Amino acid sequence: MGNIHSISFIKAITLLEFIFYSYLIFTRVEIMLKILSIDKGLRQLIDFYDYENGWNIIFLTLLLMSNVLTFYSKKVAWTVKQSGLICISITFISKMLYPGFLTILLFIYYSTNKTIFQFDIMPKERFKFYLSVILLAFLLLTSSLLFDIVKY
Repeated sequence: MGNIHSISFIKAITLLEFIFYSYLIFTRVEIMLKILSIDKGLRQLIDFYDYENGWNIIFLTLLLMSNVLTFYSKKVAWTVKQSGLICISITFISKMLYPGFLTILLFIYYSTNKTIFQFDIMPKERFKFYLSVILLAFLLLTSSLLFDIVKY
């Protein structure tokens, strides 16, 4: 059981996450291209409030970036990864149940004490890092509500 918190397991799950996030970005881009192929008069009836398009690509790009950072800057990678997982979980859970559930499981896994230790975060630093994760996720989710990423 201790192997699921080892550095080699974290690297393996990071590679699987990379494939998962790439697939989700691909599906988001497909949806955007299909929407762009709709007549402009009808396109105005489509609402981006449901997060099906632009902001999910931004959140998924952050998660891909955190996967790369996992190998170079562990503390930054953990912060970006947790913030991205919160944002994606909130946006996917109502529309895409399985990816939303999987991102919640990833968030829980990366929140365990042994996994946090593998990202070089000491127990006395945890509160500071959790606070930064919550603030970054709040900032990203608030931004997604206030601005339209794609204008017609």
